[in-house]
Amino acid sequence: MKTTSVSELKAHLSETLRAVKAGEEVVVLEHRRPVAVIRPHSGDSMILREATATYAPAQLSPLTEVDPRDALNQERADTW
Repeated sequence: MKTTSVSELKAHLSETLRAVKAGEEVVVLEHRRPVAVIRPHSGDSMILREATATYAPAQLSPLTEVDPRDALNQERADTW
């Protein structure tokens, strides 16, 4: 069983996950104390289902009535 610190896990997450996929268990240490075990998933693959609701983004009103281009041109004119 392999051990790794939290900082090493963050730095080498992809490598660690490859080892776990290959069947290795990894103990995660925080200040040299075990806090978690990462092991390969033993069940069937997760089954995803279709969404039951559709996403409808809200229409937002502008925060100001001033055209940003006009404000920018006015600001540029003030500096010259």
